[in-house]
Amino acid sequence: MLATANEPLGHVVPGDFLYDQIAPNLVSTAQLPKEVYENVQKFAAADADGQLKAKLLKLIYLINKLPADAAMDLGLKATEDVLADLLVTDLSAGSSELRKTLPTLLDQLQNKDRLVMALAGGAGTEYRLQTRESSAWYDEYRAQEADFKSSPQRIEQKRAELLKARYGEVLRKVRVTQGKDNVDRKLIPCYDDTLPRDNDKNLYLWFQDGWQNEERSVIAEAKAKGADNPTLFAFLPAQNKTDLSNAIVALEAARNTLQKKGSPSTEEGRDAQRSMESRHRNAEKELNELIDKLFIGVRLFMAGGQEATDGQDLTERINRAAKSSASRWCG
Repeated sequence: MLATANEPLGHVVPGDFLYDQIAPNLVSTAQLPKEVYENVQKFAAADADGQLKAKLLKLIYLINKLPADAAMDLGLKATEDVLADLLVTDLSAGSSELRKTLPTLLDQLQNKDRLVMALAGGAGTEYRLQTRESSAWYDEYRAQEADFKSSPQRIEQKRAELLKARYGEVLRKVRVTQGKDNVDRKLIPCYDDTLPRDNDKNLYLWFQDGWQNEERSVIAEAKAKGADNPTLFAFLPAQNKTDLSNAIVALEAARNTLQKKGSPSTEEGRDAQRSMESRHRNAEKELNELIDKLFIGVRLFMAGGQEATDGQDLTERINRAAKSSASRWCG
């Protein structure tokens, strides 16, 4: 324990200390890939972030070299929390600052440096070193990503499909009734660039968004209709455009990679598949969160231009506005 002999009480040796003692022997016996050793050395000679990356690589390597049964008994997996715990050197200071830094560095190691992969595990996201097999999967992912980015119309089409699907989820909770007898009235969704000609004869909900139209144009269209027109006008502002496009690309690239690579027959291949499945789930989650934020900003107008704001959420606002429109329309 010479490493901490001159430190105040409460200082401990970080978990990557063991790597430094055994790395040369592991390299000479081909248990530690030379490229891993060289990357660790490169980062260790860099700035503070680089040195922390080196420590992360060391720990990820060591933890995943433990026998599976032993790692399970100890509850030791290369998760963000475990890595943070093992890198603490001052127990009195804790690891709060370290934990703020790790997510960014782990993301860089995975997506920029391409040295680790993330897999969904029982204790959360687990990290492992990239293998030749996982690198091949990642190369396919990048190829799919580049292909999708080169076709903006595909991104636009997917965005339109996603927004339409979310509107569909909202409308499934809407039931429009009219009069004392609660007669059901059919609310017809319309996603076209222009209103149907028979908009004065049916209860339409016209959906527009900032990618296809301007808010002022939709409001003007609503104001131009008489109060007896039953049409409702919904406008979704185009926000977080870049984030939304990137999330769509990530989701589709991961999905296409999983489909193209199929079912692997090796353990390395299955790890690579699990990592890609994690990437797919993360992209799906991010995309859903972005769409949730978008739908908070949906504005709803009635014929004549009055904005429908009564209701806790979009479903309730549509329900109340459609019922009011049906009453004005049918009497």
